[in-house]
Amino acid sequence: MRATFTHTEGQWRQSLVPCNALDLDAVLCYVSELPESSQISRIGEMIQRRQGGMDLSRAPLIQVMIFNHGVSGYVIRLNLNHLLADQVASEVLFDD
Repeated sequence: MRATFTHTEGQWRQSLVPCNALDLDAVLCYVSELPESSQISRIGEMIQRRQGGMDLSRAPLIQVMIFNHGVSGYVIRLNLNHLLADQVASEVLFDD
């Protein structure tokens, strides 16, 4: 999560941001007030709005969205840049 990448002079360079300088931007979305039939489409809309390329020069290279379904509980969506975690590493993270 602390890694950043810059492209200069035709080469990529990795840097690490100090732990105390990280600012994780987690978004909490309340969908519990919507009818259950509308919750999924609303979540899809919110994900589409947040979707997009990450700025590789700014840490953390992860996006977090938390959806509150009220009584049904929460759903967490993590969007990791593939430079941080490949498919196997992502599966290990999600299993934990």
